[in-house]
Amino acid sequence: MRFAGVILMSLVLQSPVSARANDPGCKDNPGLVGRCYAIVGDFNLSADAAMVVWPDDSAHRPVKVRAAPGSTRDVPENLNRTMARAWSEHGPTAQVHGDFVLCPVPPADPADPDPLFACIETASGLTTVATVPSSGPSRSSGS
Repeated sequence: MRFAGVILMSLVLQSPVSARANDPGCKDNPGLVGRCYAIVGDFNLSADAAMVVWPDDSAHRPVKVRAAPGSTRDVPENLNRTMARAWSEHGPTAQVHGDFVLCPVPPADPADPDPLFACIETASGLTTVATVPSSGPSRSSGS
C-alpha cells in the first residue's frame, strides 16, 4: 500500500512543463471565487486522496486543494518537493506544516457538499511532519 501511495503522490505532484507556460496559475486566475488569504497549518493527503490544508487555528475549516479553473497548478513547486521528500521519509502519514496563501476556487462538481476549495499560491516556512499516533506530530525542517 505504501508503494501505491508514493506513486499516487508523484502523479498528483507532477505536471508537464509545456502545460505550465500557458497556465493561468492560482492568484491571478479569473476563476477565483474570493480573495486569497494567508493561513498557517498542515498540508497532507486525506484518506480519499484529496489534498487538504488543516489550519492550526479553529477560526478556519479544513480546505481541499485543487487547481483553479483552466489551470493544472494546484500547489507551488517548493511544496511539491517538500511533500515528496516527506512521503519518502515518513510514508503516508507525512504532512507538511507551513505558511500558505490560499485562493478560493469553485468545486469541480457544483453539487459537492463541501464548498471549501482553494489553490495554493505560496507555501513558506515548510517543515515535514510525521504523525505518530502515540506521540503526535514530529517536525523536521524543510525548504
